[in-house]
Amino acid sequence: MSIKTSILSVSFVLFSALISALMLSHADEETQTDWPDKTLAFMRTVIDENDASYFSQKAKFETELVKKDINTQMRYWKSQAFNSAAYAPTVTEEYDRAKAMIQKLNNLQPNSDHSVFIKAMDVVKETIGNSEIDEGILQINALLKTEDLDISDKLRIEIAKANIYDYNLSADNSASTLTEVIAQSEIADIDPVVKIDILKAKTLIFHFSHDPESILKDAIQQYELAGKSDLLVERFSVLNMVTSLLLSHGAYEQALEAVDILLQNLDPPQYIFQEYYSYQLCSYINLFSGRNERKAGNDELAKKRLEAALNCSLKAEPFLPVQSEVAVFDWTNILIATAFDLDRLDIVRDYLPKMKNLRISSDNFNNKTEVITIEAKLFRAEGKYDDAFDKMREALNTLYAEKQDQIARNVERQTRLIESEKERITLEADLLERANKSQKESIHRLYWLLGLICFFLIVTAIFAFFLLATRRAAIASRDKARKLSEVKSRFLANMSHEVRTPMSGVLGLTSALEQTPLTKEQNELVVLIAQSGAYMVNILDDILDFAQIDRDNITIRIDAFSPNELLSSTYAFFQKNTHEAGLELILDSKFQNELVTLGDEKRIRQILFNLISNAIKFTPNGQITLRAWCTQSDQVDTQCELHFEVSDTGIGMDEKQMENIFDPFAQVDMTKRRRYGGLGLGLSICKQLLDAMGGAISVTSIPGSGTNFSFYVPVDVPTSQKSQPAEIISQEISSEENPLRVMVVEDHPMNRRVISILLSSLGIQPVIFEGGRQAINAYETETFDTILIDIQMPDIDGIQTMHAMRKIDEGQGRTSPRYIAFTANAMVHQIEEYRATGFDDILTKPIEAKDLVKILNIE
Repeated sequence: MSIKTSILSVSFVLFSALISALMLSHADEETQTDWPDKTLAFMRTVIDENDASYFSQKAKFETELVKKDINTQMRYWKSQAFNSAAYAPTVTEEYDRAKAMIQKLNNLQPNSDHSVFIKAMDVVKETIGNSEIDEGILQINALLKTEDLDISDKLRIEIAKANIYDYNLSADNSASTLTEVIAQSEIADIDPVVKIDILKAKTLIFHFSHDPESILKDAIQQYELAGKSDLLVERFSVLNMVTSLLLSHGAYEQALEAVDILLQNLDPPQYIFQEYYSYQLCSYINLFSGRNERKAGNDELAKKRLEAALNCSLKAEPFLPVQSEVAVFDWTNILIATAFDLDRLDIVRDYLPKMKNLRISSDNFNNKTEVITIEAKLFRAEGKYDDAFDKMREALNTLYAEKQDQIARNVERQTRLIESEKERITLEADLLERANKSQKESIHRLYWLLGLICFFLIVTAIFAFFLLATRRAAIASRDKARKLSEVKSRFLANMSHEVRTPMSGVLGLTSALEQTPLTKEQNELVVLIAQSGAYMVNILDDILDFAQIDRDNITIRIDAFSPNELLSSTYAFFQKNTHEAGLELILDSKFQNELVTLGDEKRIRQILFNLISNAIKFTPNGQITLRAWCTQSDQVDTQCELHFEVSDTGIGMDEKQMENIFDPFAQVDMTKRRRYGGLGLGLSICKQLLDAMGGAISVTSIPGSGTNFSFYVPVDVPTSQKSQPAEIISQEISSEENPLRVMVVEDHPMNRRVISILLSSLGIQPVIFEGGRQAINAYETETFDTILIDIQMPDIDGIQTMHAMRKIDEGQGRTSPRYIAFTANAMVHQIEEYRATGFDDILTKPIEAKDLVKILNIE
């Protein structure tokens, strides 16, 4: 053999070793565990669970998909676009379809933008499989820096970047990129569909380097998660991956069985490209198995396996995805390798031209080297050593040229970086020079600025001192005002209590006295006493109302009520007073009997009482007319306005008197000789109450002819009968047939006497206690229908007494009586507090017999 032949043989052995190392480096025998059997069991599960045609499943899924929301559709089509770009870059149909759907859905979401994702996938599709990956990686890195990039899009772009490295045999870069993606996914809340994409990338990129059991675990997790997310494509691709896993890690017997499982399910086809991938895996497994058997000296079995590999490769040819040059190159490479092992040079000669005609055979350095090596091997097998030597030299030259190109690209890249750095340094030097010049100018300005700043600091300090002093004075004034307000509130509360307590005796005893036989003169005196007491209570109520309004503490309660009943009861109340005053009270109501509204009946009644009382006061003779009507609101269908008008034929007012008529303490006659009494708070309270309810009041008057007050209140009209005003169920009390048992707890002797007389006049004999503890002790053994409890008592107060009695009710399983707070504390916040603590009702002092009749529901 010549020296040239020897060199050719050595070169050929070196290149053969290189190719064999690439193909078999991960096919060594490993310590076998049960993971191969688990793999086969998993494959059978997938087959059993997906017996329908893949295409029919996919068509059904996409038909249902269009019925779902846009976000769900977008998740699916993004997954389709990603998988098409990253794993099937040469198959354009599916990618274009997914891309079109994303753009269509994006147009339906004006505030969303998926353009960065689409650009990245375009770059991935163009870059994968090319040897020129630098530009693609640079573009992807630039897109990853986009602000507000969605985390799911970012992770998918990073996975695609790892795939670019993997396709171009840059294993370290691929593994490090994917590892970073996995780390990011563990600390972020990501879409389950993206988790599937990460698992798929792990099974492919870590296919050889990681333990097969962990890869199998990832594959099973990917399949199960895909099932929950209805991503059918991910389910099917797992089968081929686990079959190649068996091959890659030396489980040849199970790998052959896996191939049988795949081949048995080819008709009808269940999975996309299943025929091609199944036969191709059959070729791989039998080729590697045959070579191992040959090493072991089992030549006959080795030949059988190699022939099976060749047969599978030839069967795969009709199903080649010709649009994917990567798949065609891989298939011809395995076919030619198997043919060489069987000395079938005819097959090599037939298929080598097909391999050479592929674009990627010349564009990709690794593929180009592989083709040249195969040509050299063919020449050597044919005994054409010179031609073989030339081909090996061409391979070496190609390798050398590629390295030179890589060096040139690196040099060019470094040169660009140096030029860029030079420009940056020049620019920085220029900027530094300008900055120095500007700094010198700034120093001169700084001296002037420092002077101005010092001046302003002094002025600011002086201003701050005066501002702080003013603020402290304002805070002191505010605190003083708050204390005065609290003192005023306490004073009003105490005054109310202290005045109402004796007035309770006066009015109560007067009411009782009216029920006794009296002479005409005595009866007139009793009536005067009652009217004077009631007048004093009204003045007190006006003062308390004004205080509440002045503190912005007025409360408006919204309840259902009948406007017609409100008007009728008001008319009935004043009919006797007007008759006694020699006046005629006329009612003109346009309210419908069935009308029910939602508003504060008590406040509306208070306004009517004030206006009618004023009319009686300022009308010596003649008549008072009360009119009312309802109008529909223009703004809201469920709202109306209640209009009221009180007109009289009294003394009237001039323009000057009407200017301040609604001001607090305003009087028509402010002279010392004025004929008409009062505090001048009634009309002010009316106006402020109406302001709080959203209404308004107005007045017209002619001196000597009378005055007309009119006001309106907006109220809601309930849409159902549930808001009808509750009917008061009267309870007929008879001392003989059904006596009402009433307990009274009151520490003041006069009030005890008054309540006893008033209840006795109604046929009720109350049980009276002067302290809370006595009442509690008695309540443990006796039952009552109603309990009236004073709030302020010396031993324990009324609230504590009521709570103790309720505990007795709970402990003995009693039906609780009505607990009524019997108090002289009549301010709004006090009444609300008593209701909140558990009292069923409030009876404020002073009281008359009619108050007891109303609160006890006595007919």
